[in-house]
Amino acid sequence: MAYAVGCRRVVVSNPYPYAREMLGDGRGMIADFRDSDAMAVCLNHILSNPLLKKQMEWKTLAIGKQMTWEKVGSSYAKLFMEITKGFQMDEQETLLLQPSPRSFVNNTES
Repeated sequence: MAYAVGCRRVVVSNPYPYAREMLGDGRGMIADFRDSDAMAVCLNHILSNPLLKKQMEWKTLAIGKQMTWEKVGSSYAKLFMEITKGFQMDEQETLLLQPSPRSFVNNTES
């Protein structure tokens, strides 16, 4: 599902917690477990409504942009820095926290 969302694709899924979170707010549709008829209804509804499909794709893109490696890594780095704010580190430990020279420096994605 994460790959489809990252590629701005509409997703129809079963109702497990991650799917409910990712597909909420009109980003996709949920069909009950073991209910192929419900899955078909969702797919037919999306495919027969091009405007709805396009709206879902744009909503999916908005959340997909927050799932890039750069954004997720930055979120984890901020969390790590917040958690370790009161800890003392020596110079060697501080050097280990420096960005890698292989980081994506020129990434223009927003």
